[in-house]
Amino acid sequence: LEFRRVLFRSIENMRILTKSDNLVKTALKENRLLFYFQPIYSIKEKCFSAMEAFLRMTDYEGNFIPPSLFVPLAERNGSIIELGNALVKYVCNEFSKRQFQKLGIHNIALNLSVTESLQDNFVSFISRTAKNFDIPNECFNFEIKEISSGKLSETFEKNITKLTDEGFKLSLDNFGGGHLFLHTIMDFPINAIKINRSIAIPALSGEKNSRFLFESCLDMAHQVGKKVVVQGIETKEMALEAVKLNIDYIQGYYFAKPMPIEEFEEFIKSQREKSTAILP
Repeated sequence: LEFRRVLFRSIENMRILTKSDNLVKTALKENRLLFYFQPIYSIKEKCFSAMEAFLRMTDYEGNFIPPSLFVPLAERNGSIIELGNALVKYVCNEFSKRQFQKLGIHNIALNLSVTESLQDNFVSFISRTAKNFDIPNECFNFEIKEISSGKLSETFEKNITKLTDEGFKLSLDNFGGGHLFLHTIMDFPINAIKINRSIAIPALSGEKNSRFLFESCLDMAHQVGKKVVVQGIETKEMALEAVKLNIDYIQGYYFAKPMPIEEFEEFIKSQREKSTAILP
């Protein structure tokens, strides 16, 4: 009887997994992809100077599928390539059409999966798409997760090197969220690190141990010439703490949640019309 229950659960789990897998594979064809954007604030320039693009997905009923679910599935079944390409094309089209550079937005942050970076034609696709929309390569900032350089393939290293040689920027995302592979910062042509919100939020909210770790990451990054981006800014108090610590860029719900491109454009325009900066 126990064996039958286990077998039934296994079959049911496989059914759910197969259904979810198909849901992800057909998302682009069935127009179930959504593209959202969140502003990034430059503390030095005292204005919003960058945007991060996010990919969102819905099911057949229009309900959101969490990225924590669809991204691993897309990585596993290979559809992450198609999804990533769709995001790049959409971002380039909207960035060019809406002339965001004239609104002070000079950088586009995009998450880069290891699977995407292992494709032989990855860099040529990015370069060609940017050129087609007349967007300078240096406007793009690709964020990669913390990884150990000892485990990277030759193709990955070749593509990353080619990417930066052509003027694209590279950031280390989620820094501090896992193992602190310090040599990754030294060995790769990284322009910036994004400190994990699990460290940033308590550190900027007064938690002493997190504050010590946070400031250590910040000092180390600045000493080796890297910019620091902090996500998860949820209150004005946290934003003011970030100013005191000389952080370079911040983003979070205090400013705005990720939003569709039309709302993002209106948000940026409304901020430019204000006579005073959001932060001192």
